[in-house]
Amino acid sequence: MRILKNNKSGFVLLASLFIALFLTIFLGVAFMRSGAQLDMANLRRATHESFHAAESGIERAVFELRSDGSWQVGEETPFTDTIASQEEPDDAIGSYAVEVAAADDLFGFATVWVRSLGLDSLGDVPRAILARVLIENPGRFMVSTLGELRIASGATVDEDILAKDIIFDVNASLPDEEQTIIINGDIFYINSITGETNPAVVINGEAPQETPSITFAGVDLVRYETIAQSLVDTEESFVHDGNLTIDLADLDGLITDPVEGGFEPQIIYVNGDVTVSGEYNVSLLIVADGNVIIDGAVIPDSSVEDVPQIGLFAKQDVIIPEGVAASADGDLAINAFVMADGDGESEGLFIAEGPVGSLGTLEFTGAIAVRGKGATAVDMDTFDDRLYTYNTELISNRKIPFVPFIANIIEWREVNPNDPFPPT
Repeated sequence: MRILKNNKSGFVLLASLFIALFLTIFLGVAFMRSGAQLDMANLRRATHESFHAAESGIERAVFELRSDGSWQVGEETPFTDTIASQEEPDDAIGSYAVEVAAADDLFGFATVWVRSLGLDSLGDVPRAILARVLIENPGRFMVSTLGELRIASGATVDEDILAKDIIFDVNASLPDEEQTIIINGDIFYINSITGETNPAVVINGEAPQETPSITFAGVDLVRYETIAQSLVDTEESFVHDGNLTIDLADLDGLITDPVEGGFEPQIIYVNGDVTVSGEYNVSLLIVADGNVIIDGAVIPDSSVEDVPQIGLFAKQDVIIPEGVAASADGDLAINAFVMADGDGESEGLFIAEGPVGSLGTLEFTGAIAVRGKGATAVDMDTFDDRLYTYNTELISNRKIPFVPFIANIIEWREVNPNDPFPPT
């Protein structure tokens, strides 16, 4: 009996050791798996954070390029910023560093390379995105629109035009010499072009070229109001709530206190409609969150040696009203960069109201950029003759401040963070 009891004690001890060893191995494996799963979860989180940060860097670069087409940062001095959590704004969930380099032209447009290197909140996991961005000053085109551009008999256009759909509308009922449409620049279209083979249509530039889809530059009201408010104290801007009539020859009339040398704002921002006319002697940008109404000639002061330029930007439409203060012959001269964004029920148009052919000659010098949602973007049929002349200084001298740019991503891919930049 004593021997049997000793044997049972030895079995229990041995079984206990095996059970303890099994539990130790089991718990060790469980802890290892938990640690591995936690590491994998952290890696997935870090990878997601760094990719989100890299995307944010690309979006920031496009935003900056739309605000200023000359915005450039290099490999030695990248543009950096952090990404904050929406739930906890004080907590960073990642960061990015952006580089920009020149690229070859595509489709007749300038392009740049943009690389964004994203990092997670701990800075451990890098991911990189490379994009090619089409960039262009809308002032390059005599007319640019994402809508329909209908060009009628009697029109002469001296520079490049860009539109989603271009229609050459030849009026066969007119005498032969009055049917002619003359285009002295290049033609870019996004969707379609019709009527260009009509013998009355004379194209002196390159053959019409189809282009990729392009984002309209647009009128960023938040940006312009912020700029205008920041310049009020330095007397370089004027901000007005409600509709406003501006005599460009008397900008001093906008302010109550006289300014030495005359009031010369860079930007006028109006929360309402702007009615404008007169001779201007300073380069400036006028922005309306409603319509811009041109109620008379808008031309530079011929006595100024350095010819100024003016931008007329409407969040809605740019309108020449019926009964406009034209010359005795019904002629009207406009020298400006016109932009109509089309907001709410407006279409983003540049239009002249009144019966067809009821006015004389429109002499337009400058450039036109209008969204043209669902309608003919530029309609000046109220004038019997329309002469559009491009202002080359809109590109060469860029006197109008704060002009937006077209910036579109046309190529995008994830790359190895160690790949050379710009790409070969």
